[in-house]
Amino acid sequence: MKIVKNIITGNKHQAGASCSIRNRFRLIQLAVAAGLLLAGGLYAWREVEGADRRMRADLLVRTRLMAEAVNADRVKALSGSAADLVKPEYLRIKKQLSLLKRNNPDIRFVYLAGARPDGAIFFFADNEPPDSPDCSPPGQQYSEGGDEFNEAIRKGVEAVTGPEADQWGVWVSALAPVIDFRTGRVLAELGVDVDARVWRTSLIFAALPGAGLTLLLLGMALLWMRLFRYRLRRGVAAPRWMFRLNGFGIVIVGTILSLFVAWRINEQEAVSRMRIFEQLASSETAQLAQIVENIRSSELEGFAAFFRHGSTVDKQEFSYFAHHLTKNPLIRMWMWAPAVAAAEADAFEARARRDGVPGF
Repeated sequence: MKIVKNIITGNKHQAGASCSIRNRFRLIQLAVAAGLLLAGGLYAWREVEGADRRMRADLLVRTRLMAEAVNADRVKALSGSAADLVKPEYLRIKKQLSLLKRNNPDIRFVYLAGARPDGAIFFFADNEPPDSPDCSPPGQQYSEGGDEFNEAIRKGVEAVTGPEADQWGVWVSALAPVIDFRTGRVLAELGVDVDARVWRTSLIFAALPGAGLTLLLLGMALLWMRLFRYRLRRGVAAPRWMFRLNGFGIVIVGTILSLFVAWRINEQEAVSRMRIFEQLASSETAQLAQIVENIRSSELEGFAAFFRHGSTVDKQEFSYFAHHLTKNPLIRMWMWAPAVAAAEADAFEARARRDGVPGF
């Protein structure tokens, strides 16, 4: 009986030791899983924050370039009321806003907004066709913007706001002033809206690499611990390759981390190059916009005045007046293309042939 008791006691001690080992492994597994998930979560959050900053900076640069492309004189011709609907300047601006939206498919709305003397925000024009239910007619008041959005329009400064909700949806918005280069006065704010769902989707994609790496490392760690535990149970009877688990694990994890770090460095370099390019592009386009404005306001307006106040202009007069304008290296050509009524076409063609254009 004493021998039997000793055997039973020994089995109990072995069972207790085995249970203790299993509990330790469970605690280690939980600690490793919690540590990896915490580290991966922090890394993914950092990536999302960085992606959000980059996306806002990119959206602001694009909005600034759009604002610089808007003709200041056309904006000055607008009153922000229903009277603008028949003005050619309004129609030209509306067509331009539609083209800007078409060239930026991630943007839902492009619009010009301003502030009344009492601080009320209103629309000059937007990209929507007149028959669209989302169209904002000139003069429509907008009272749903957040404080940062409204303040940027009232002060005429750049800003990226949101996500914020209004009657059309939830948006991340960017604003940039439309400036009269001759006076430096802010005429309006060009705004763009990006659907918050599109924005969040982009942020989710930014978090996927970090989340994928975390899950991969977690799966490998749990598999390694399971195999290691199996090896301890089997002892010398375990397969020979199991005794090299540590080396295999270090090599695999090191390779994965090296590839991931190399990919991230390449991504960061690409982002840095894009930032430098955007800064250069923003600087150059601002200068180019001012040059084009000077050409339009001086040379082209002078040409228009010559036609408006002179008698009928023929080819020789045109060539004489345009000769000094061709010295500007930024202009490829000045072309004489008069409008000819159908009844006068034959006489015009005969005159052109007499002036030295055979077969005209």
